[in-house]
Amino acid sequence: MKRVVLTSSALAALPPLGSSASIDEKLWTERPDKPAFAYARAKTLAEQAAWSFVKSRADAPELTTILPGFIQGPVLGADYSASVDLVAQMLGGKMPMAPRVGFIVVDARDLAELHVRAMLAPEAAGERLLATGDFLWLTEFSDVLQQRFGARASKVPKRNMPNLLARTLALFNKDLASLVPDLGREWTADSSKAKRLLGWQTRPAAESVADAAASLLDKALV
Repeated sequence: MKRVVLTSSALAALPPLGSSASIDEKLWTERPDKPAFAYARAKTLAEQAAWSFVKSRADAPELTTILPGFIQGPVLGADYSASVDLVAQMLGGKMPMAPRVGFIVVDARDLAELHVRAMLAPEAAGERLLATGDFLWLTEFSDVLQQRFGARASKVPKRNMPNLLARTLALFNKDLASLVPDLGREWTADSSKAKRLLGWQTRPAAESVADAAASLLDKALV
């Protein structure tokens, strides 16, 4: 085996808590061992273990890690990801108000293409590559869905949830609890390395969100 391409996460490259800095491939996430940070910690520790392994063995394969943002795009069936489930919840009326959070979106199709390029291109060996596109607030997700689907998106949230209410409800809702640390945070990330080394591009986030919703509706999954 010459090379391994590992799917990590942009959450493995976060700046310190309270910092206004961007997500950066040079950073390693440091978060408290608390349930709200479990996913980011898990992805960080897993990627660090992979890099430690290849650096400790002369016979180890080359390693490239890809750090995607919030993955959207069309689903293949009912076993879809938690990130697309957010769109399903919005379409299904399970989110009466939108918490004041947002995500840096990447399309699943573009992400798959980046994995292939990272496997084949000599320049990708030994690199961490952010796979990120546009930032969208949840209310902007709602705007995209309403503009694209009209009556079929009548249940999507149209108002922001006050932060105080979000923090209160998070005491009883683990999904909401995971969003509380990022209330009001507009993330930035730079995927120029992947673009420079591999000629990679990602489509607009609004297109990815709309295509995710279209596939859910067309397959009667919401």
